[in-house]
Order: sequence, then C-alpha cells, then structure tokens
Amino acid sequence: MNHPKPGLSGANVLVRIYAAGINPVDLQTREGPPGPLKLLVAKHKVLGGDLAGVVESSRSSKFKPGDKVLALTKGFQFWTRVGCYAEYMAVPETHLAAMPSGMGFEDAAGVPLTALTAWQALDKAALKPGQRLLVQAGSGGVGMWVVQLAKQRSLHVTATCSTPNVGFVKELGADDVIDYTQQSFTEACTGGRKFDGVIDSMGGQVETDSLRCLSFRGVFIGILNKRMSPMALIHRSIKGLLGCGPRYGLIAVAPNGQQLRSVCGLNGRARLAFAS
Repeated sequence: MNHPKPGLSGANVLVRIYAAGINPVDLQTREGPPGPLKLLVAKHKVLGGDLAGVVESSRSSKFKPGDKVLALTKGFQFWTRVGCYAEYMAVPETHLAAMPSGMGFEDAAGVPLTALTAWQALDKAALKPGQRLLVQAGSGGVGMWVVQLAKQRSLHVTATCSTPNVGFVKELGADDVIDYTQQSFTEACTGGRKFDGVIDSMGGQVETDSLRCLSFRGVFIGILNKRMSPMALIHRSIKGLLGCGPRYGLIAVAPNGQQLRSVCGLNGRARLAFAS
C-alpha cells in the first residue's frame, strides 16, 4: 500500500529506512492476536518496530541530516498503525540512537527490540553484583543480550541452550551453560544452589520449572508472550506481592533512546556480540 511521506512535528526526526528488523511480535500481529485483542489491531496496519537508517530531515538538536541511526519505534505494537516496514518514518528523538561505528544497517536493525527487552528486564530484576541469574534460552535474540548485559552488571550468569549453541553462549560470557538436551536445568539448583533471579522468554512449562529454581526471596522476570497463562500470572504476582514466594514481574518492552544509546556505547568497550 502507498502512504504519503511523513511530515515532521515537535522534536521528530524523518528517517530514511535502510533496514527493518523482523521479530516474533510482527508475525503474531500478522496472524492476529488471540481472542478479543484482534479488535485492537489498527486498520491498515504497517508492521515493524526495529529500524536502521539515515536522518533525512530533523527538528531535533541531537540528530542532523546524514546521521546513521537505529531505533525501536512503537510500530511493533499491534494497535499502532504506523510501522517501519516502509521507506520513511517520522521518529521521536527520544527513541533514537546513533549507529555504532562500523556497524551495517542490517545488523543495527536487529538490535533495538531484543537489546532493550534485555536491558529493561535486568532493570526490573534489580539484582546486585555477585548474585546468581538463570537466563532461559541464552542463545536467543533476547537471551544473548541478557547474558552480555548481566555480565556487564557483574552478575553470575547461568544460561540454558541446546548443544550447537553451547560454545556461542560461553563466548557471550556466561559463567555456566546448561545444555537442556543433556541435562534438566532444574538439576542445577539442587543441593541448595538456587538462583537469585530468572529471566525467561519461553513461558509455559519452562516458566513453571524456573520458579522452582528460585530462592524464596528471588525474582522472576518473564518476557510477555502468548504461552503465558493469565490466571497463573495473577496468582504468581499476588504471591510475590504478599511475600509468600519469589517476586514476579513481566516485561513488555518500550522504546527508549537513552537505554539504546547506552547499549550502543558498550559495543566499543565490551565488544558485545551484536548479532548471533
């Protein structure tokens, strides 16, 4: 479908898009959200939340024409009509970050949603240096960022993955790697060695088993997905609030240019793996 070239207002920046990320949420929106949520899908929805491109025009003092930028936009939200599967997009300056030097557009477009999800999950977990974190799916889009950013925060990281990805997850910096095809991750917390935190993007039975691996005062952070049971969410949240079990929280990622700039700033200092 054809749309007019976006105009600018406020501190927006017009970005010519050279690459856009494809995430599971885009596929879910295309298939249609479950139940009555389908009614909230924007009419003539344009998909896409992650972008990388070049500033064409700007009302921002922070970005000028010719700057290479990346961003997580609100286009990944199914109720937002305008996404970044397009040639141009007007983006608030608060969502943008400068692309790291030497990074290509395709790699950059794969960073924002997954990296910000990991950053915001770790912020919500609020673990202290030296505490033990279990990362489910450590080789996945979000998991690989959780592993790297958690090590930047001086956490002890144990991550799960399948056999072909064990070496990759070790290279990301995980202290311990559990090959779930060879060993149940629940065995890792036997003998009193439970975790202070879990970050899980899988849901379902993995979430249930992960909670068994947490210390009583630990924290579970789930990445919102369709495998999560609404009733279980309510029950576990109440238990955590009442102090009857681990603290329980969910992450629904939000655009944040400042956090994205922090992630990009780590690339040069920590040599983070920006693409799996």
